[in-house]
Amino acid sequence: VAKGQGQKASEKRDPLPSAVLTKTRARVLANAAPELALIWRLVEGTGCRLAEVTGLMVEDVATDGDFPHIRIEPNALRTLKTTSSRRRVPLVGDALEAAQEALKLAREGVMLFPTYGRKRGSDAASAALMKHLRQVSADEKHVIHSLRHNMKDRLILAEVSSLDQDLILGHALGGVGDRVYGGDRAKLRQTTKAMRKALGLPAVEADGSEDQP
Repeated sequence: VAKGQGQKASEKRDPLPSAVLTKTRARVLANAAPELALIWRLVEGTGCRLAEVTGLMVEDVATDGDFPHIRIEPNALRTLKTTSSRRRVPLVGDALEAAQEALKLAREGVMLFPTYGRKRGSDAASAALMKHLRQVSADEKHVIHSLRHNMKDRLILAEVSSLDQDLILGHALGGVGDRVYGGDRAKLRQTTKAMRKALGLPAVEADGSEDQP
């Protein structure tokens, strides 16, 4: 049997070990172009797919309000992998700061990342980021998509429910998401709480007004 045959794509990728993650992040932030560094920070801090981040439009980013988030929606540049991929992903900690910085980038047009918000832009971002990662690790299972597995592990270790994990990562929900939480605001409140816990950030107490529809 050929190596890798019969394996799921997810089995061919591992989360980045702590040392690899720390060193690669430091390399990217010190050496990569500003857009690329912001893309790394958003992928690491949200668990989104790289194409979901490079395909963001400015209007998809909400950094104000009670629950800052990004909207993952299909647009002219990219389709989404599955229906459940369409979602709102909380922005907390470093990812929120990265999103705020991204909104200040000089741009013409509607894409959040002008250099990579184009056809095959995610491939270009992946290739550029992989050059930094390969300076730190030659392990073929260590790729940019590994950051998604890192987020999955953080959510599991924080004992976040499977439903909340799926809402954050855009996995199939089995149709239960809306039934359990109601509307988008209720889901965002719950996933923000889960994300903060996974990243070791203090919980934010919601005031009573947030319970109103």
